[in-house]
Amino acid sequence: MTTDSRKIGIIQTNTFTFDDVEGAIEYISLNRSDIVLVTVDWWMPLMDGFRIIKLISDIDSDIKFLLISGYDLPEHLLRPNRNISYLKKPIRIAELIETVNKVLDSNKINIPNK
Repeated sequence: MTTDSRKIGIIQTNTFTFDDVEGAIEYISLNRSDIVLVTVDWWMPLMDGFRIIKLISDIDSDIKFLLISGYDLPEHLLRPNRNISYLKKPIRIAELIETVNKVLDSNKINIPNK
């Protein structure tokens, strides 16, 4: 796991990056009240993004997800779940900020677009 902590505007953010699914699931299980958003790639070794989203949602159904992929994903995969937002690679920083703000809106967290 690698970590990054920084202030974006008035919001203190903590980012955790995992090399393995098991480590991420364990961390989220132990710290679920602190987790607001999980970013997942669609195509990863050992497990696809939707499987990881399912495992994490079973831990806490309120966690929001940002699914990222270089592939076009069928709309029917995204539509049923209100907690999943999707971005197609390559991603522009303004698009990322706008999407994160939308995802976090229900939690009343807003990252300024500077």
